[in-house]
Amino acid sequence: MTSIPKVTPAMQENRLRNIVIGSFLSQIFLVLFSLSSQAATANQRLDGMFSLDIQQTLTVCAEQKLVNIAAGSDADGSVICGDGFRNSAVQFTDYMNTISDFLAAAFLVGFRTAYKNDSNLTPPQQAEMLALFSTSSGRTFIRQALEHNLIESNLVSKGSTRSLSLLVDSILQRSLPILKNSNSLENLFGTPNQYKLVVEKFCTLPGMSVTQAKMVSKLNSIQLYAICIQESGTVVSSPNQETAMMRQTGSQTQPVALGLEI
Repeated sequence: MTSIPKVTPAMQENRLRNIVIGSFLSQIFLVLFSLSSQAATANQRLDGMFSLDIQQTLTVCAEQKLVNIAAGSDADGSVICGDGFRNSAVQFTDYMNTISDFLAAAFLVGFRTAYKNDSNLTPPQQAEMLALFSTSSGRTFIRQALEHNLIESNLVSKGSTRSLSLLVDSILQRSLPILKNSNSLENLFGTPNQYKLVVEKFCTLPGMSVTQAKMVSKLNSIQLYAICIQESGTVVSSPNQETAMMRQTGSQTQPVALGLEI
């Protein structure tokens, strides 16, 4: 009788690494790069989503060497661009909240897809893998992957290590609590009713504001952006069956939120 090989912590970390890399390949380079000014041939499926205010916030300073996050806000509270341009209509706090929420949601959708599609993972192994995010090695790997891919995607200036560190800190603050909890990861898209409502009211132009959408959907900002990313189909490996199911009005009527106020 053939014995089942024991899954060691090193094997789990390696598997985690493969899943994270897979999620970044489908998300960072296709979704996030499409928001930059150099996206002439990149994936454009998210272009028609969100309100004009959110679109403006996500792409501010795209032609002025990106936002200088390390510089903080200008005297009037607005962002300062990398080339020194000031007098932007976008407030620094609004930019940091919006870009961090969107990037965290993009990573979580990609990770969730790769994680759920890994047929080699048993439920106990899935739980063990999520537990790795509570370890220093797991957090370090996620940070390194974020830093590398944000630079490669032209979302942060290669010469601004301080800006990069601040943005990664903000993304991790949003992502890690969800990654550590299998229920939060599973309920990322809420119920079918919530999913449909967000697609209609938030993802589709003219689009509600985040505050309005949170009130009507009872979901948090991470979930709002995650639903739009899932609906756009930009994640190459997104399970089409799940998207189709979430578009329908299901029997699950109790609202599902992750318990995060962001």
